[in-house]
Amino acid sequence: MSIRRVVTWYDKDTNRLVGEMDATHIDIAVLRQIFNPPPPDPFLYRSYEIDVAQSYLIEEWMPVAFDFEAHIYQLDCFRDG
Repeated sequence: MSIRRVVTWYDKDTNRLVGEMDATHIDIAVLRQIFNPPPPDPFLYRSYEIDVAQSYLIEEWMPVAFDFEAHIYQLDCFRDG
Protein backbone atom coordinates (compact mmCIF):
# COMPACT_ATOMS: atom_id res chain seq x y z
CA MET A 1 0.00 0.00 0.00
CA SER A 2 1.28 3.45 -0.86
CA ILE A 3 0.24 7.05 -0.29
CA ARG A 4 -0.57 9.28 -3.24
CA ARG A 5 -0.90 13.03 -3.03
CA VAL A 6 -2.58 15.09 -5.72
CA VAL A 7 -3.41 18.71 -6.36
CA THR A 8 -7.10 18.81 -7.27
CA TRP A 9 -9.16 21.70 -8.55
CA TYR A 10 -12.88 22.28 -8.48
CA ASP A 11 -15.19 24.67 -10.31
CA LYS A 12 -16.05 27.56 -7.96
CA ASP A 13 -19.69 27.63 -9.09
CA THR A 14 -20.55 23.92 -9.19
CA ASN A 15 -17.90 22.38 -6.90
CA ARG A 16 -17.35 19.73 -9.56
CA LEU A 17 -13.92 18.23 -9.96
CA VAL A 18 -12.22 19.84 -12.96
CA GLY A 19 -8.77 18.27 -12.78
CA GLU A 20 -6.02 16.74 -10.76
CA MET A 21 -2.26 16.40 -11.01
CA ASP A 22 -0.03 13.97 -9.15
CA ALA A 23 2.07 15.61 -6.43
CA THR A 24 3.62 12.45 -4.96
CA HIS A 25 7.06 13.49 -6.21
CA ILE A 26 7.11 16.49 -3.84
CA ASP A 27 9.01 15.51 -0.69
CA ILE A 28 6.94 15.50 2.50
CA ALA A 29 9.38 17.96 4.13
CA VAL A 30 8.67 20.47 1.34
CA LEU A 31 4.92 19.97 1.71
CA ARG A 32 5.20 20.57 5.46
CA GLN A 33 6.95 23.88 4.77
CA ILE A 34 4.27 24.91 2.28
CA PHE A 35 1.20 23.90 4.32
CA ASN A 36 2.45 24.01 7.94
CA PRO A 37 0.15 21.18 9.07
CA PRO A 38 -0.99 20.93 12.70
CA PRO A 39 0.87 18.46 14.96
CA PRO A 40 -1.84 15.76 14.70
CA ASP A 41 -1.32 15.58 10.90
CA PRO A 42 2.47 15.49 10.25
CA PHE A 43 2.06 13.46 7.04
CA LEU A 44 -0.63 15.69 5.53
CA TYR A 45 -3.33 13.03 5.33
CA ARG A 46 -6.04 15.70 5.50
CA SER A 47 -7.06 17.90 2.58
CA TYR A 48 -5.46 21.34 2.49
CA GLU A 49 -6.87 24.23 0.51
CA ILE A 50 -4.21 25.98 -1.58
CA ASP A 51 -4.05 29.77 -1.47
CA VAL A 52 -2.28 32.10 -3.88
CA ALA A 53 0.95 32.29 -1.84
CA GLN A 54 1.13 28.49 -1.60
CA SER A 55 0.45 28.15 -5.33
CA TYR A 56 3.70 29.96 -6.15
CA LEU A 57 5.64 27.43 -4.07
CA ILE A 58 3.82 24.50 -5.67
CA GLU A 59 4.51 25.87 -9.17
CA GLU A 60 8.22 25.38 -8.44
CA TRP A 61 7.54 21.62 -8.29
CA MET A 62 4.80 21.06 -10.86
CA PRO A 63 3.25 22.85 -13.85
CA VAL A 64 -0.23 23.66 -12.52
CA ALA A 65 -1.84 26.64 -14.27
CA PHE A 66 -3.59 28.11 -11.24
CA ASP A 67 -6.72 30.18 -11.99
CA PHE A 68 -8.19 31.32 -8.68
CA GLU A 69 -10.98 33.24 -10.43
CA ALA A 70 -12.50 29.99 -11.71
CA HIS A 71 -11.28 27.24 -9.39
CA ILE A 72 -10.71 26.15 -5.81
CA TYR A 73 -7.49 24.16 -5.31
CA GLN A 74 -6.46 21.70 -2.65
CA LEU A 75 -3.88 19.07 -1.81
CA ASP A 76 -5.48 15.67 -1.23
CA CYS A 77 -4.05 12.42 0.04
CA PHE A 78 -5.20 8.92 -0.99
CA ARG A 79 -4.17 5.37 -0.23
CA ASP A 80 -3.34 3.23 -3.23
CA GLY A 81 -3.77 -0.50 -2.91
